[in-house]
Amino acid sequence: LLTADAGPEKRYRQWLAVSRGSVRAVVGTRAAMFAPVRDLGLVALWDDGDDNHSEPHAPQPHAREVLLLRAAQDRCGFLLGSRSCTVEAAQLVETGWARPLVAARDQVRRAAPLVRTVGDRDLA
Repeated sequence: LLTADAGPEKRYRQWLAVSRGSVRAVVGTRAAMFAPVRDLGLVALWDDGDDNHSEPHAPQPHAREVLLLRAAQDRCGFLLGSRSCTVEAAQLVETGWARPLVAARDQVRRAAPLVRTVGDRDLA
């Protein structure tokens, strides 16, 4: 797990383990997007619309853009998951770079909780 919260010493040890090839999978925050993973097979990002995926300091790389470049360079898979589709993700689909993977409506209905709202006539 590569995160900035780990502190510099632990994060450096983890980074070295990744660069030596001792680690086969890396999970983490923005710090993980630059991890020197050998034989990269898949990069994945959950909720690319989350502001935490964008670095606040210059040059302000977004995790989605960095992982797209890594996927293209390393010729590996790119998986983007979210509850909703960002404009950037929609553009990837529209240009043919990506394909949507969407669950069938009946599957979503079976898996999603039933939500009931309270209206004026339901009160008193």
